[in-house]
Amino acid sequence: MMLPKYFKRGDIFKILKNITILFEAHADLLLSNRAPLGWGGRECNIKHCLPSEKQEHLKIYFTSADLPALKRAVKAGNRRAIYSRTRGGATVQYANVTIAADFDGTICADKFPEIGEPNAFVIDVLKRMAAQGAKIILHTCRENGTRRPLLDEAVAFCAAHGITLYAVNENPDAVKKHGGMFGVADKRRKVYADIYLDDRAISPKTLETWAMRGGGDFESD
Repeated sequence: MMLPKYFKRGDIFKILKNITILFEAHADLLLSNRAPLGWGGRECNIKHCLPSEKQEHLKIYFTSADLPALKRAVKAGNRRAIYSRTRGGATVQYANVTIAADFDGTICADKFPEIGEPNAFVIDVLKRMAAQGAKIILHTCRENGTRRPLLDEAVAFCAAHGITLYAVNENPDAVKKHGGMFGVADKRRKVYADIYLDDRAISPKTLETWAMRGGGDFESD
């Protein structure tokens, strides 16, 4: 997301677009531990599956379209959405959650093959989730070459910034958890995880929302 830049130049409509994405991500996070209704869309599941307290949390994102109000909405929404999942109004620790986190463009700015500036927000979230029991897997295309150990540099960067890694480009638990259906762990082409954190990713729900609004180019600025 590019919210700081949009706020700086007062681009209301791009801010609103990004707040919509935050709202949808927060709603999906709250609904992830609840059985879906089997009918209706996200709004129906919010209404019938979430307690009123959590519904109030989601209302934070809806405010008047002026910059001070939008800033308050983003800050309040982020505080409630990022650090914990909920079930029945109680905080759920991340003991059984595996997160595959990209490196370039996610944990740090994309300056490949160099390492960009650290993304303080993402780093803070990963550290908090790891402290709650999440398993953080570094999921990156970086490899150690004959000229430069690019992967080792990324691992060292994570260690230097306090990110405790469970694994690098593999999930040792996947074969055990799924009864060997994936085969030998280091032969799989995709790391198994509950959450994939990547600056190049887009969720199917976001894609659906984009299509329903008439499509058009995805904006990266």
